[in-house]
Amino acid sequence: MARSAFRSALTAFALTVAAAVPALAGDVLIPLAANQQTSGNLTYSTKVWVSNPTASSLAFTTRFYPAGTDGTKAAPASSAVVVAPGTTVVLTGVAPAGSSGMLSLTGAPQLSAGARLESFLGGQSVGLSDVPSITSAIAFPPGGAAQLPGLLRLNGAAWSDIFVYNLEAKAAQCTLRVYQANGAQIGSAATATMQPLQRRDFIDTISILGLTDLTDVRVQVSCDRKFFLAGLVRRATGELAFVTPAGTLASNLLGSGGGGEDPPPAGDAVTYTVSGVFLNAVQGNSYKSFDLPAKNGQAYKTAVVEFDMLIRGFPEGLFTGVHSFRRKGTRTLFYGLQIVNRNSKTTLDLGIDDILARGDGPWQAFHTYHLKITYDVPGRVVRLEVFEGGVRKQNLAGQAQHLDLRNDGHALSVDFGQSGIADGAYYPPIGWQYSNLKVVLTP
Repeated sequence: MARSAFRSALTAFALTVAAAVPALAGDVLIPLAANQQTSGNLTYSTKVWVSNPTASSLAFTTRFYPAGTDGTKAAPASSAVVVAPGTTVVLTGVAPAGSSGMLSLTGAPQLSAGARLESFLGGQSVGLSDVPSITSAIAFPPGGAAQLPGLLRLNGAAWSDIFVYNLEAKAAQCTLRVYQANGAQIGSAATATMQPLQRRDFIDTISILGLTDLTDVRVQVSCDRKFFLAGLVRRATGELAFVTPAGTLASNLLGSGGGGEDPPPAGDAVTYTVSGVFLNAVQGNSYKSFDLPAKNGQAYKTAVVEFDMLIRGFPEGLFTGVHSFRRKGTRTLFYGLQIVNRNSKTTLDLGIDDILARGDGPWQAFHTYHLKITYDVPGRVVRLEVFEGGVRKQNLAGQAQHLDLRNDGHALSVDFGQSGIADGAYYPPIGWQYSNLKVVLTP
């Protein structure tokens, strides 16, 4: 990790960047549009961003579907909202006061939409979670089965809600099954009758089953209509996480699993892999660096770095130095990744003073994560995705600052951990384990 990057991170102001969002190909559905107060002073509010990257004005409409109702009887769509060229429209108050439901957006296919849910306690923001849009590409077909793992209930501390979505304008029958991590089913299968275009909520689902404390619960849902499944994990502190169904291992997106490795990239692309454990960080040996076999002078459009990381505990310092991608022998830091030890927040140092992307992280001791970082020169984006058990836990992005992604006589390198304490605040990841590195450079 570059010490200049560490110093800049101490004083930098956060650069907030919206997560990747799908194109509005006809319509998308924001699955959790909320504007409500729960117990005490805890409130939830959804904000939506609609962006127009083109040189022409484009328009869209919205329609709100209250949870638990027949969506065919919802209020009519809004009047057209015009998005000027190159601008973003920000929608707040997307649900009537005191309500929660779904929000559809229909408009020009060039538009993109993203949403976040924020919780407030006594007016103070205490939680933030991305709310991915439901698109035709990820909706489940009739007869399909959706899996939602990682749910929990800790009596008085944490709860999980389940949302089932009927995406057709006809009534549906859905079957719900709940399993413990060991595969034992909790109770019997339940059949739920769904109204047309309805979101049906099962609040504090595990409590409905008569249990007060249970972790690593999996819900399986199948419907006879096109459907979707999602959940909300809430904590008494107001922190929250919107969760979506787990992916399968049917493809080789991350180059692992029973299907074999990804096919080698074509042309002058470079793939560099290190199988198994490559760093067990201990005192005196807490840093590892790999020079990538990039062709001298070849410009690359993207770099994708993936690896697994086991966290065994957090150091006493303010930050843990996790990983970086740089050009050796120069001051070019493409990105650096750090974790704030006291609150597990994530920081992406983008290589220039005061330019950072920061967000709430999923990081916990004795958990193993798969990290995927994409450095996209044409898109000018650096994106960090964090997965646990096949479920994406974080999607953080910032603007790429260095667009000359090449070996200019100085090697491109990926670094892990750090050899000692930097600037009195950045500590090495003692006890952490890094494994299964894969880097792909594409020209």
